[in-house]
Amino acid sequence: PRTANWNASSPSIQQKHWLIRQLAPIDDATEKLIDTTYEHRLEALLSVDDHIDKIVGLLEELGELENTIIMYTSDHGFQLGQHRLSVDKRHLYEHDIKVPFIVYSGKSPSARSRISNEIVLNIDIAPTIYELATGSKNIPESMDGTSFASLFFDNRDDNGGNGIRQRIQPRQDFLISYHGEGYLPCGMAECPPDQHGGWMPDAWNNTYHCIRTIFREANSIYCRFEDDEDFVEYYDLNDDPWQLSNKNKELSVWEREALETRLAELRTCRGSTCR
Repeated sequence: PRTANWNASSPSIQQKHWLIRQLAPIDDATEKLIDTTYEHRLEALLSVDDHIDKIVGLLEELGELENTIIMYTSDHGFQLGQHRLSVDKRHLYEHDIKVPFIVYSGKSPSARSRISNEIVLNIDIAPTIYELATGSKNIPESMDGTSFASLFFDNRDDNGGNGIRQRIQPRQDFLISYHGEGYLPCGMAECPPDQHGGWMPDAWNNTYHCIRTIFREANSIYCRFEDDEDFVEYYDLNDDPWQLSNKNKELSVWEREALETRLAELRTCRGSTCR
């Protein structure tokens, strides 16, 4: 897909951290690699469809489909030419950090076509399974996440009345962290790297910690890199959904202090203190 940030312009690329600034425009060979990779990924999903069909079919045959919760998700997104990044993931941008998440909710037919705007993270899956398995909302203190089991059901209580089920505890923000991978002698994922992006773009200094905020009118991401530049990227996704313009230098002192304080809190929290 040729999104607005596909093969981004040099003025946009030069606003980003060191690793991205090394990428030249996508050439014909890399464009062909991207398109082939995209086609192969779609083809690979056919086998996933087959597996889901077999699993659902077996559950129906056993009479257990309505007693089953099915979660369909992934551990990361993928890049296919966005910001000149040809393949793979490992970066702070939306195409890498967002994942598909679909839940079949068994006994709750009215929830099957519902779309929720709640923020749900991978760390919430284990607490959710715990609540579903035990019936207890008292999630173990050691778990960072929150159960989202209440999103599976409609707004009626268990007796069919008009009682409202408790919503999940709303999030305003969450942490994104990555530790860059590099090798001697160049400290990058490949030595020497292909400047046109036909490689896995990563390096030791591609280590960063971000706070992703989605609350009321706020929709932003603030990332600090652990590199020689102490580089920061900040995007207001309301105005810049494709993350083309780094607005870090436009932040006020108090805005920066608030983001840094919250980022430090998220980086050091453990268990229930992260909820």
